[in-house]
Amino acid sequence: MSLPSKFISSHVLNKGHTSMDLYLDFVCPFSAKAWKVLSTQVFPMITKDEIPISVIFRHVPHPYHPTSPLTHEAAIAVALIDPTKFYDFCTVLFDHQKEFFDEATYHESRHQTYERLADLAHTTVGVDKGKVMEKLTVNMSKPNGGNAVTADLMYFIRFHRQNALRVTPSAAFNGVYELGVSSSWDADQWRNAITAQL
Repeated sequence: MSLPSKFISSHVLNKGHTSMDLYLDFVCPFSAKAWKVLSTQVFPMITKDEIPISVIFRHVPHPYHPTSPLTHEAAIAVALIDPTKFYDFCTVLFDHQKEFFDEATYHESRHQTYERLADLAHTTVGVDKGKVMEKLTVNMSKPNGGNAVTADLMYFIRFHRQNALRVTPSAAFNGVYELGVSSSWDADQWRNAITAQL
């Protein structure tokens, strides 16, 4: 499993010998559609060990969704602060994704978007807003230095780019890209694709 150890407890759902990497973008409507089926119908089967597979969340912020990197940074901040809240916060971000579409964020600053994301983390999954903002606040003492999660986001971006994953949602089983994945899959189609790998 290729993942920095600090993200094992947050980004990996279940611990099976077979792995499914999910490549998702929080501001992609197709990712949200897939996540709804996965989180409500497929993940419960996985966590009950009905399907023995590890699920690994892979961040894919699309540059044509300008706030996408900010939402992924907020999710990474939550993962680092409280790994147990990561998957819950993913659901929150997908449920609230329209609040981070172009038309909803066009007139606000990056800092204002960060503030809204930190508020969302606090009010929905109980992660301290101040701690989230500490991770998201830009380092003003270093030119173009990013924030405390920039290097972590860069890891995920480099990972999906080296694997030529550009479409969301996408999935790979045991590291091999599954061409047939669709945001329209129902729970049975996901289960069939997963169990075919076991």
